[in-house]
Amino acid sequence: MHLDFATSRLYLLLISAAVLTTLIESVGQLKLCVVSTVQRAKVVEANCGDFRNDAFKCVIVSDRIECLRKIVNGKADFAVFEPEDLFVSKNFIEGHILITHEVRLFPNETSNYKMVVLVRNKIRSLSDLYGKKFCHPGYDTMEYDWTPLYADHLQNQMIPKKCDDSASLLENRFVALSEWFEAACFPGPWTFSPKREVDRNLKSKHLNLCAICDNGACQINDKYGGRMGSVMCLTEGDGDVAWVRLEDAKEYFKMEMINTSRYKFLCPDGIARRVNFSKDLPCTWISRPWPVIAARSEEAARVARVVDGLEHLNAPWQVLLLLLMEGHRAASVRIDPFKTPEDYLNKFTGLSSAYAGSTCYPSRAVRWCLSSNLEDRKCYWLRHAALSFGFQPEITCLQLAGRNASIDGVATGFCDFYVARPEELMIAKTKNLTSILQMTSAYLKHFNNIVILVKKTSSYRTIRDLKGAKACFTKYRSVGWNAFVSFMNNYTMDSTWSCSDEKALSGFFKSIIVPDAKVEDDQAIAQTIKCLMSGRGDVAFVTLQEKFIDHLDVRRICVEDVPDPDCILTWSTLGSVMVNENLPDVRRRDIISVLEEMNTWFGVRHPEPTPIISLYEPYDSYHNVIFPELTVNLLQNINHVQLPRPYTDIVEHLIKVRNDPLICGSRSTKSHYSIFMLLIVTVLMNSRILFNESIP
Repeated sequence: MHLDFATSRLYLLLISAAVLTTLIESVGQLKLCVVSTVQRAKVVEANCGDFRNDAFKCVIVSDRIECLRKIVNGKADFAVFEPEDLFVSKNFIEGHILITHEVRLFPNETSNYKMVVLVRNKIRSLSDLYGKKFCHPGYDTMEYDWTPLYADHLQNQMIPKKCDDSASLLENRFVALSEWFEAACFPGPWTFSPKREVDRNLKSKHLNLCAICDNGACQINDKYGGRMGSVMCLTEGDGDVAWVRLEDAKEYFKMEMINTSRYKFLCPDGIARRVNFSKDLPCTWISRPWPVIAARSEEAARVARVVDGLEHLNAPWQVLLLLLMEGHRAASVRIDPFKTPEDYLNKFTGLSSAYAGSTCYPSRAVRWCLSSNLEDRKCYWLRHAALSFGFQPEITCLQLAGRNASIDGVATGFCDFYVARPEELMIAKTKNLTSILQMTSAYLKHFNNIVILVKKTSSYRTIRDLKGAKACFTKYRSVGWNAFVSFMNNYTMDSTWSCSDEKALSGFFKSIIVPDAKVEDDQAIAQTIKCLMSGRGDVAFVTLQEKFIDHLDVRRICVEDVPDPDCILTWSTLGSVMVNENLPDVRRRDIISVLEEMNTWFGVRHPEPTPIISLYEPYDSYHNVIFPELTVNLLQNINHVQLPRPYTDIVEHLIKVRNDPLICGSRSTKSHYSIFMLLIVTVLMNSRILFNESIP
């Protein structure tokens, strides 16, 4: 039997397809873990969709640490990781994950980059650096592979650590740098705070660290800023020593035809050696690994064969796989034999000492109170991600038995800070907690804006009309509850509203309906809306969320003291980071510093193509874990927000009035509590049944 070429080719393709089908059926699809961000979502969805019925399928997650966990749990087989992820992966049992390939932009380079110390000839040893002029590239968060671990490595290895307990760790770092060098150029921001005066104040104390910058002010656009800038600072400016990437120095010296005999490498062993870019001298202080492909150990060999085959693209699925692995511009170089993450990292100069770090005694770690297993697990991974980036101070995660217990933990000094919801502000304030950072959204409409809603067909038009109505609140003493109490106190000039809010409310409304206290915030809002729309209630006090009211037949009742087109009763941020009022200011600055750093690298505007972990995205498919999803920033100051009746003012006013014996006398906010609870308990029980029913 003779077959022509076309028939033979078709025959071979059919055999190949049959073999592929058999392979898939026998060993299953390979599961590629892919990180999807807002920027990549459409591409990821489209490319993953084209994988269907092939040998692969996508497991889509929101960050790279989730990919690590998916691989360890057997829910994914392989993914692309950065060096920081490999450091974090050491927390898993050894052997679960193996490195199969490096993803190299330059195939012949064994590392992403190497950091060296370039000095003038007059410097012969490490001790000669004291009192010299230092050129640093600065912190550049646009260079996602230039983390604080690498930016601060030379200082951490060479300069004695400062641990002055009257200064934050950030302040100590620049004090040490300022005292070691006579002058420097450390361009760009020194902090990760959006509050610019923090950076200005720090620089004003250490003017010598900007003295040899081109403009003398450490501006972000300084001539000597950035990777090439630090080389120029040494060769063109007044610098004596520069912290530079080896390849940048090599390129600049060649481009500018600089005489290498005027400079030396200062090596970690303390010896200054002649500059020779053609030799592999032992002068690297720290090197950064390439991104890698890592696989579940049981599938590592199979993954390696697939990745090896990508060198020659013969099928559409191979192109899709490369695109999803972000490897279309890089070469995959096989690691033989496969290595565990720890063994792989150990072969790179300086990484072990960088991760070991140095600490102050006693420890300056900050203690974070968490209220659930889910929050504690997220904090655990945030802590290790922060360590992998070189953030300071270190974070300790402390789980307590619920949200009230966490507030008590801060109040008693058991832990240093807690992330509180708006509903918790009143109780936190009464226990002497204070806010140091506010969680804000990109748009004012996404803040926690409280409104009064009634049905469009309702006869209620004003606040006065609501007397005798059935009121639906999201919680007992919720933000809406307290805001209405405060407004009525001012409106009626009757202090009963502030001093005995339960008595005043129960006298004003016919009945009060609130969900079960254990219901989550979003569910509470939905149930409160349902309370109104079902007819069980006449008016609802809720957060203005578009998803709940866009298509509902409702309207708002405006309060009458301030013209407001949105009819907002009160507003708050999405939450706040709270500490004990008696916590020393330096501890506050340490907490603020590390959280602002995490917001920069792990927040909405993370510089990496894919985040190692996300502060605000869902965690394990759960929403609003620790931080609300709508958060985009952590701010020390929110004076720029111009909305009427801020909830912080209402809380301060109510607490002040209730603590004033001349106003409330012997009456207290607790005096009518037991009576009111007897009144409301039946309503509470009925509301649970009500909210489980379908709306008629």
